[in-house]
Amino acid sequence: MPKPGEYVRSRAQAYHEQAHQMLLALVKLSAAILMVLLLVQLFGQSFGFGLSPLAYACVPLPIMFGWREVAKLRDRARRNEQGATGEEAIAAILEPLKHQGWQIEYGSYIAKLGDVDAFLLSPNGRGYVVEVKSHAGLVQSNGNYLFHTPENKRRRPFQKNFLHQARQQAIAIKQIKNLGYVTPIVAFSHAVVDIKTQPVTNVYVVGQNKLVGYLQYLDNKSRYDAKKKPIKRTDKSDRPKVQKPSRRPSP
Repeated sequence: MPKPGEYVRSRAQAYHEQAHQMLLALVKLSAAILMVLLLVQLFGQSFGFGLSPLAYACVPLPIMFGWREVAKLRDRARRNEQGATGEEAIAAILEPLKHQGWQIEYGSYIAKLGDVDAFLLSPNGRGYVVEVKSHAGLVQSNGNYLFHTPENKRRRPFQKNFLHQARQQAIAIKQIKNLGYVTPIVAFSHAVVDIKTQPVTNVYVVGQNKLVGYLQYLDNKSRYDAKKKPIKRTDKSDRPKVQKPSRRPSP
C-alpha cells in the first residue's frame, strides 16, 4: 500500500531529474558550439580568414532559450514536493482515526483521474474521499466555485475545479468499492478556509484543523439519518385494510 505523499513525491523527483538532464544537454550543446568556433578560428587562419567576435555570442544561446523549460520543470517539482508535504500533514491528522476503527488508504490510482489522496471507510461502513490541496492563503466560495486569495494578492478562482475533481473521484471509488455512497471532501493543509455554508456543490471544503471533526460529524449524522428514515412498504398486502363506509340508502 502506498504511503501518504509517495506518488506525488516520486513525480517531483522525476521532474528534478528531467530538469537536470535538460540542463546538462544544454551545457553540452553550448560547449560543442564553442569547440566548433574555436576549430574554425584555428584552422581558418591557415586559409586566411577568421571569425568575427560576434560569432561567439551564439555560444550561450541554447542555455538562454532552454532555461525557461528548465525553470518550468523545477517549478513543477517544487509544487509536487509541496503537495506531498500537504498529504503527509493530513495523514498525520487522520492517524488517530485508525485507533477508532477507521480504515484509510492513500494514493489509490484511478485511470483517467489520477491518484486519490486518501480514502476512508468508517466503522459504520461510510466511505469518504479526501482530496488534499497545499495552497496557502485564504479559501472562500460563492456557493458554486472556490476562490483563492494568496498572501498580499487579489482574490481569484482556482485554475482547476477541485470540486469537480473530488466528485469524480468519489463516484469512481463508489463503483470500485461497491459502496452505497462516498462523500467527497477537499481538505486544505495550509490555507485558511472561510466557507459558511457546507457542502459546496455536494463537496465539503475544510481546513486541516477541522477535517477529523467533520468526518466524525458526517459519519454520526449519516448513521442518525439512517435510523430516522422511515421504512417504505413495498408490498401492498402489508398495508392495513380500511373498510369503506357503505352508502346511505336513499329515502
